[in-house]
Amino acid sequence: MQDQFEKLFANGFITVEKHIPTGFTVVRSSDAVAVFILVKNRGVLLIKQCRPALISEENPTGELIETVAGRFDVNLSPAQLIIKEVEEEVGGHITENQVFFLNNGIPLAVGAGLITDQIYLAYAEVDESQIEQTERTFGHPKEGEKITRMFVSIDELKKMTFHDLKTFALVQWFLREYETERFIK
Repeated sequence: MQDQFEKLFANGFITVEKHIPTGFTVVRSSDAVAVFILVKNRGVLLIKQCRPALISEENPTGELIETVAGRFDVNLSPAQLIIKEVEEEVGGHITENQVFFLNNGIPLAVGAGLITDQIYLAYAEVDESQIEQTERTFGHPKEGEKITRMFVSIDELKKMTFHDLKTFALVQWFLREYETERFIK
């Protein structure tokens, strides 16, 4: 199967290849995880950070509000990667049994047709004691991440708009489930 592809470029998380039989360009990318976090008695925990690929005239800082997420740059299971990212990006300490995967744990294609990128979507409900109380800049310094966390009430969340597909999908899923009173209000 791999002999049907010609490698054009490789760098870090991505490889660009040409599918020889069709001539289509394919971008191979590492998969990712994203988790929607509800902190009991505090609200929803979102993050804000610069995404250089999104810098434009409309968004000169490239700032994006999103859920905690990360790429498989280490050999971990999806739940283990979520635990690692929650600690790095928001100072949270969760366990595998607190991670609930949507879509029966099957990753979803992000950009079918061009990129192989898939993402596992998850939900975690945590106690306030599991979240670091100190306000600081979060993220992985060696990766240049400067992440600010945001605690948002459910009422605020209902009024927000998002520019990030994984966050939009997780918020819509949560609000639908929340309205059915599946979660603690």
